[in-house]
Amino acid sequence: MGKTETEKKRMYDSPPIIYWTMYEAGDYRSGLVPMTPASFLHPLELQRMEEVRLRLRRDAFVIGRWAAKALLKRTQPAMQHLPPCRVILGGDVNGLMDLTADRQSVSGCLAISTSGRQAFCVVTYRDDLPLGASLEHIHPRADSFLVDYFTRVEIQELRGYPAAVQNAWMALAWSVKAAVLTALGAELRVDAREIVVSIPNLLAAKNPMQAWLPVELISAPGGGGSGDVLWQLRGEYIFTIAVWMGKSAVFQPVIKEVALPEEG
Repeated sequence: MGKTETEKKRMYDSPPIIYWTMYEAGDYRSGLVPMTPASFLHPLELQRMEEVRLRLRRDAFVIGRWAAKALLKRTQPAMQHLPPCRVILGGDVNGLMDLTADRQSVSGCLAISTSGRQAFCVVTYRDDLPLGASLEHIHPRADSFLVDYFTRVEIQELRGYPAAVQNAWMALAWSVKAAVLTALGAELRVDAREIVVSIPNLLAAKNPMQAWLPVELISAPGGGGSGDVLWQLRGEYIFTIAVWMGKSAVFQPVIKEVALPEEG
């Protein structure tokens, strides 16, 4: 499933395409998703699922991989007729995944983020385009959360907003940091305060439920100038995509939503 040099050159000479989807778990006879885990998870994924002790994380593992494989099936021709149990997504419950289909590595980058019964999945088939995805629920957070993960400058900006907006600011700012850390592949190795976010115009955001809106990165490990961070609001959830552009910085990414039917 690798690409020839000609295919790669053609790909790099055009805007990168990023596909995304969201999935909300249902109540099926098989559980949270339309199929039993044994029918769509690879044996190695089943083993990984069994190793996840906490029920909520195990549910997130199932929901995330169901949504991701449904997204891959609808965007990657090589996977359209491949049973999902022959596709391996190597990784944890959330974060970046390695794609292997029918024992062959698949070029690209896939990121999964879950919150409650929701899953947010993002994929590109560019091998030079690290992605990060984050799904965050808007709710009150303790002051200790701010101190642990935000700089004084960020907290000062937050305090400038009305109290009714501060929960949304915190969810968005944390979502940005989580998505950037995922794109960098550095979730556990970088202090979140090394990523400094500015959201000065949150109240003036236009169509946050219909359009992807940019967020300014003041600083990030390795420099923030090579990354794009975009967000969108859906109900009580904020979705964030971080794209570390690299070679493709001359093009703006094209972001396409992929709707999943109820049966997946």
